[in-house]
Amino acid sequence: MCKVTAFLDDDNFILTSNRDIPEDRVHSLPPNEFLYRNRRIVYPEDPQGGGSWIGASTQYIASLLNNKGIEGIDKMSRGILLKEVLSNNFIISDLESKSKFFNPYVLILFDIADRALFKYTWDGSNFYSEQIHKHDLWMSNTIYSEKEITNTYRFFSEELDISSNEEEILKFHLDPKNILINQMKTTSVTQIKHGLKNEVKYFDLINSKEYIYKLSL
Repeated sequence: MCKVTAFLDDDNFILTSNRDIPEDRVHSLPPNEFLYRNRRIVYPEDPQGGGSWIGASTQYIASLLNNKGIEGIDKMSRGILLKEVLSNNFIISDLESKSKFFNPYVLILFDIADRALFKYTWDGSNFYSEQIHKHDLWMSNTIYSEKEITNTYRFFSEELDISSNEEEILKFHLDPKNILINQMKTTSVTQIKHGLKNEVKYFDLINSKEYIYKLSL
């Protein structure tokens, strides 16, 4: 997993993610509200790993991608990391030291109160952080080749800009060019919007169902 875009303007933040997984992996469950470490979190659940790849709490909206690097079989599920961050059980200042318990990842994190967007990268030995000041696209380099990433960035730049609305962003994510159908399969697209309207949209591509969850965190 995955393919992620983020758009931030004066009124709204929109985070959208395609879940790309092996075709034999268990399909995810639609978004719901969970009580995790005494914090309410909304996310679609991965039944196999017990975590998630995208979600929201009162403090953060975040999405996680797999990253190339040094992996270990004794590491915790990356999907658990997302829940720990959203629940604020892992405070951001401690994220670097906590990362050693997880395999490589890229975390896209929106701080709701500060209206600030950040990218945190862990490759198994080095940790990097940077603030994102514009709309952007990220893709799992464990799934996509450099050529595929370059071509998708070009398509992204042609189709979308900072003024793009949620429907246009969804159209990009649901475009056949962005849907995998072979050994790796795009099983769902999730969009979280916070601002003038707070909601989660979830497109189940396996069962051809659409869910809309109103955020009330």
